[in-house]
Amino acid sequence: MKIKRRREKPTVRREEILNAAVHVACKLGYQSITRESVANAAQTSCALVTRYFVTMDCLKRAVVDTAIEREILPIVAQVISLGDKQTANIKNSLKQKVIAFIKG
Repeated sequence: MKIKRRREKPTVRREEILNAAVHVACKLGYQSITRESVANAAQTSCALVTRYFVTMDCLKRAVVDTAIEREILPIVAQVISLGDKQTANIKNSLKQKVIAFIKG
């Protein structure tokens, strides 16, 4: 499949890729984030994903930071359950929201 190229400012493109990664994490699960799935969701190439997020660890850290900042409960809950160090210092109010989300 040929990808249409469009030139965006680097900050805009990075945000598009990050938003695509968050979308993938919400739809398929945090552990299902791959360079390919993010590139497809962002309608860009894997190389461009790598350009803005050098490693998958960098990309996943950005997803977690974004999920915490935006209070995206499904992602935060998954990351807490994985014992991710990034969630060790989240606010108690967010922890309570996650618990309520899990309990349904």
